[in-house]
Amino acid sequence: KSMTVRPKNYDWPEFYDHLIDLMRHSFSPKTVFGRFLATDRLLAKAMNVVRSCSSEGYFRLQYHKKLRGLMDTDRPLRNYMEQETDVVPEFYTRKIINSLGEFSQFLPEGALEHDQNAYMKKTDASIEIKIPAE
Repeated sequence: KSMTVRPKNYDWPEFYDHLIDLMRHSFSPKTVFGRFLATDRLLAKAMNVVRSCSSEGYFRLQYHKKLRGLMDTDRPLRNYMEQETDVVPEFYTRKIINSLGEFSQFLPEGALEHDQNAYMKKTDASIEIKIPAE
C-alpha cells in the first residue's frame, strides 16, 4: 500500500525531525560561509551561496517542516506514509494540481491514484522466463 519505502530505524516524524535538523545545519549561515571559504573557484563559491538561499536550501527546508507538522494533524497523510492506505492524501494531490496549473484539467482519470505494484502487475503478465536446458 501507498509509499514504497519506510525508514528502517525511525518512524516518519522522527525521521523528518532528523532531516530538518540536518538541513538547518547544512544551510545555516555559518556552514554556508565555511563552504564559501573552503572553495577556491569564485563560480563554485557563488553557486554554493545561491543554492543555500534558493529552493534547494531555504524552500526545501520549509517544505519538510510543513510536511512534518502535517504528520501530527493530517491523519490521511500519516496513514499514507505508514502504508495503511494507498489513497493519495489531499496534500499531495493539491500540490500536483497547483504545480500543473491550468494543465491539470488534462490529467486522465486515475492519474492521481497510486498503485506501487502497477509496474510489477503489468510486467508479470508479459514476461516469459525461459530456462535453458542443460
